[in-house]
Parts: sequence; C-alpha cells; structure tokens
Amino acid sequence: MRIVAFDPGAVTGFCEALVSSDGTIQVVKSQEIAWANRFSGVHGLLRGIELGTRTLDPDRTFAPLPDVIVVEAFHLYAHRAKEQIGNDFPSVKMMGVIETYAFELGILDKIIYQPASVMSRVTILTEHVPSIARSEHARDAYRHLRYYVVMHPDKFM
Repeated sequence: MRIVAFDPGAVTGFCEALVSSDGTIQVVKSQEIAWANRFSGVHGLLRGIELGTRTLDPDRTFAPLPDVIVVEAFHLYAHRAKEQIGNDFPSVKMMGVIETYAFELGILDKIIYQPASVMSRVTILTEHVPSIARSEHARDAYRHLRYYVVMHPDKFM
C-alpha cells in the first residue's frame, strides 16, 4: 500500500511510504515545501507519485497511485478565532492545492483528514529517523502517516 501524508501550512511537511502486508513501513521520501514553492512543490511531489517509485515487492518496479493521502485537518475554534484576525490561513490554502492535484490525478476520494492531536499518539520509529527530513513539519507528516498505519492494520492484510 502506498501512503502519502501532508502537514499543510506556510511550511508544508510531506512524507511518502510504502507499507507491506505485514505493516512494515518503508519511508520513500520525506521533505518540506516552502510557501513560495507550494504549487510547483506539491505538483512535483504528486507528479512523481503518479510516475511511480520502487516498491517493497521486487517483482514490481513501479508503485501505483497512492492508496491513501493523509492530510492534517484545520479547525478554527471559537475560543481562538479572535487570535486569527488578519491570518490568511496558509494551512487551508495548502489543503486546497493538495485537493486540486489529487482531483487532477483522479484520487480525491483517497484523502483522509486527521486532527492535529493524533500526532502525539505515535512516535517516530528509530529505524525511520535517518529517512525523515529534519524539519518539524516533515516529522509531523510522518506521524500522521504512521498513525494511519497503526489505526488501520486491517487495510494491510
């Protein structure tokens, strides 16, 4: 199974992984996308996903389109709304960019939104530390991806 995850914002984290039938995660790519590069960055990542990468299965050279796209959700809470006056909500804008490219690839139905709070429920596995970009946002995208894997073991059997 091929999963990609985004932590959208002014700096957007990205993580792509292949998950084998036993739940083993192979991190393929992890990086961050600067706001100035949001359109070309997301397009480049999703275009690369469309073209495929090597898989865990040695008999298959290229992976299919993602089975799941995990995106950190955005919520504006009433008690914090006043703090957001003047904010142009880059997270929401980035979510629109991600949705647009997913729509273009015909995989809009693959998007799963998770609340930010779920990241605290999983850690970065030691074996994945070298594969994950050093940015906070890339690590957050990994945590969203890993949370999906942990919470949906039935999807990999």
